[in-house]
Amino acid sequence: SNNIYEIRAGSLPAGLKEISINNNPITNIDKDAFSDLSITLATLHFSSANFTRIPDAFLRLNALQTLSLQDTTILDWNPAAMTHLGQTLERLSLANVGFTTWPVWLQTFSHLMELDIVNSAISSIPSNAFDNLAKSLITLSLYNNSFIGIPKAISVLSNLLTLDLRYNKISNISSLPQPGQLSDLSLSNNFISDANQLSDLLRPHADSLVSLTLSFNRLTSIPDLSFLTKVVSLDLNNNQISAAFSGSVYGDIDELNLGYNFLPHIPPFYKQLQLLSFMDLPHNSIREVVGTDIPIWVTDIDLDFNLITELTDTSFPVNSSLEGLTLDNVPIAKISVLAFINLHSLVSLSLVNTKLTRLPLSLAIYRLCVI
Repeated sequence: SNNIYEIRAGSLPAGLKEISINNNPITNIDKDAFSDLSITLATLHFSSANFTRIPDAFLRLNALQTLSLQDTTILDWNPAAMTHLGQTLERLSLANVGFTTWPVWLQTFSHLMELDIVNSAISSIPSNAFDNLAKSLITLSLYNNSFIGIPKAISVLSNLLTLDLRYNKISNISSLPQPGQLSDLSLSNNFISDANQLSDLLRPHADSLVSLTLSFNRLTSIPDLSFLTKVVSLDLNNNQISAAFSGSVYGDIDELNLGYNFLPHIPPFYKQLQLLSFMDLPHNSIREVVGTDIPIWVTDIDLDFNLITELTDTSFPVNSSLEGLTLDNVPIAKISVLAFINLHSLVSLSLVNTKLTRLPLSLAIYRLCVI
């Protein structure tokens, strides 16, 4: 960052292809400031600028492909200038620019492949907003807006690969893009609560989805996602899931986060996840550790902040591969002498802030790190 307030005509070297003027209080841009760059400038970045009207200087840019504008409140979008840019722009990123309604001038754009309109207060999109971009748009980010559902306009985007709708107020996802291409779907930090509806609406995307985020929603049960055979990582943390015997996930998943829920038991489908080595279940309501719930191939378990009061002779499976066990901030008061008899690979055990009054006798046979 510097302290640049103005871009005058002739102040920029001819032939530049990229300009980044981030974190500068630009107030004025001469209408001819980009005249010597009209056919060469392809990328332009602004952030924390002080101009409130899109400059007429943009009318001189005939080859711009990427425009990024952040943390700059625009009161006058100069539709003529934006429509002109729409003839060549392929990537447009507008973050925290003061939007409260969808920009009408965007309907004239026809070449965009990537569009970010984030950190705004937009709650709806006209149904025809993406008609000219139905085949070209492949990445759409609308996170941190005020949508209560997925806008119907999105459903026409037949080649969309990435859709980011985090930090909205979405409870209904019935207007997802057309099935076939969508590979990355981010729905974290919304109001999604209906697990059955979620499963039904995601099913048409089973052949394409690779990444799915659902953390910080209002799910009370685990959705059936067993059909998502290409998703290898799933984050369901910070929901309200209490139904441990609900739903299912694909057997080849290798990363699953169910922390910060209300699970009273370890979900039984863990026994089908043969590629999963880490059971991530902190901040739940699990009261009992049962060996039959823990696959023998799991190497690490995090059960911080649960309601476990005792470890018994049958808490861990025979031939367990467990190397790390975290039981911090749980009300464990009793550990049987043979509780760890099956944990031949255990090297790390954390028992911070429990109800234990002495070191368990079951640890005497181990050479491990106890915290």
